[in-house]
Amino acid sequence: MRRAVYPGTFDPLTNGHLDIISRACSLFDEVVVAVLVNPGKKPLFPVKERIALIEEIVRPLHPAVRVEHFSGLLIDFARDQEASAIIRGVRSARDYEYELPMALMNRRLSPNVETVLLIASPETSFISSSLIKEVDSLGGSIVGMVPDLVISKMKEIKMSTTPLDNTTFPLSARAQKTSLSSTAAVVMAADKLRAQGVKVIDLGVGEPDFPTPEHIKLAAKEALDQNFTKYTAASGIMPLRQAICDYHNQNFGSDYTPDQCCVVLGGKQGIFNAVLALINPGDEVLLENPSWVSFPEIVHFAEGKNVLIDTESTDFHLTADLVRAAITPKSKLLIINSPSNPTGRVIDPVEFEKIVRLAVENNIWVISDECYLQLVYPPNQVNSAASLPPELRSRVLIAGSLSKTYAMTGWRVGFTLGPKEWVTEVIKIQSQSATHAASIAQKAAISALTGSQQSVADMLVEYKRRGEWLVPALNEIPGIQCSMPEGAFYAFPNVKGLMKDCGFATSKELADELLHKYGIVLTAGSAFGAEGYLRISYANSLEAIQEAVSRIRQLISDRSR
Repeated sequence: MRRAVYPGTFDPLTNGHLDIISRACSLFDEVVVAVLVNPGKKPLFPVKERIALIEEIVRPLHPAVRVEHFSGLLIDFARDQEASAIIRGVRSARDYEYELPMALMNRRLSPNVETVLLIASPETSFISSSLIKEVDSLGGSIVGMVPDLVISKMKEIKMSTTPLDNTTFPLSARAQKTSLSSTAAVVMAADKLRAQGVKVIDLGVGEPDFPTPEHIKLAAKEALDQNFTKYTAASGIMPLRQAICDYHNQNFGSDYTPDQCCVVLGGKQGIFNAVLALINPGDEVLLENPSWVSFPEIVHFAEGKNVLIDTESTDFHLTADLVRAAITPKSKLLIINSPSNPTGRVIDPVEFEKIVRLAVENNIWVISDECYLQLVYPPNQVNSAASLPPELRSRVLIAGSLSKTYAMTGWRVGFTLGPKEWVTEVIKIQSQSATHAASIAQKAAISALTGSQQSVADMLVEYKRRGEWLVPALNEIPGIQCSMPEGAFYAFPNVKGLMKDCGFATSKELADELLHKYGIVLTAGSAFGAEGYLRISYANSLEAIQEAVSRIRQLISDRSR
């Protein structure tokens, strides 16, 4: 594959940039648009927003474009991307005088990477990002010089600017690379509409609509009555760690001990701490694509490099063959999520072991995100990394959570379970950050794991009933194709046909329209790395789900007039 890197700040993206990108796509099989991170300079748009803008504007026009960010030497980034060329736009003789010595230096540093200079088109040769910002700041029109979406975003910045903004907060490079969770943003948008009196149907949040079971709440009340409200060990109280080990040992034949367990504030914090404990800058982390929104963000925070494994060709089933094709000498970690958020896919136990064995044979560590462990629909099987042979378990860390299984999302209790040396580092990081999970919540968690599991079975039956109504109903809508989920409580329909028929360029545009005009909260597939899809949570009443489908049909009807 012929791959080229096109670097720049793109702050903002201009029509000149789009011209160079378009022409580069005609010369190369893949073009990596590389956004420079410059912590010493106050940006118009944060790095993450620039990346999102470029993806939203460019990808529908040029699918062969990939957007990344970099800092340091460009030639090092180009080598890491295995690029054969660096693309540079030249607008004047002065640009050429600057670019020529840079090209010669890059050739000296890496003879296999050439520099390709593309002369700017006459229509865009006068446009630069700095000129755009200056003209806009003085009240001039920039229409026709930048994409319309950039103009609207720049207007939003102007409207939100107050005199307090004159004092610039010195944002770190790490913060610039981190964006607000897309699912959290959807929740915030829905809350804003509710505050305005709008009745919304929330199929966006990944949260059970059932109350926490009574015996779990009772355990928390008893903890309060017993004044169990003091600090605990950073790793969690011993009875809870033992209960977590017993649960896995009894159900999956493992032999975990409490010193291999750390209680954390939800599964997300366990994954965050585990990644920070393992990943160094530049280490590659293998992620299936699409994947949960926080996986790539956590890797970014740790300054690792995400390597996405596209699973659309296998109907979103991760396989050993797909993983094998993505492994490089820099691969250090593989994150597996089964049942999957957002796709609802469940990895077969035999395939799961093949994937982990492949990783271990290549000296790759594994995190198994088992947040939805018990939410599996027959004939698919509940499976945990705890069931793996000991020689494989020694390289795998389980990230578990009580949030979904026991309807305890707000309690914030999860755990990591795995190699003692890895868990020890997780505990160390937790001791310097969150300290420990809430003492009362830990007592409640013991009751969840050791008490009756009937509530889990009851919730699963209801989720299955809702999914079995929703998926066929979606498939009856023109332009939508949806596979039946195998676990969790999400449908992940392909809406590319609907988008084309109704004139939506991106899944986010479609999700925004459904939210603001029809009061349906959904999450765009692009948030998970899958443009052209929507994630629909059916952790809501069947009546609400049926009304939401009716409103989707109404959108199509309105658009066809």
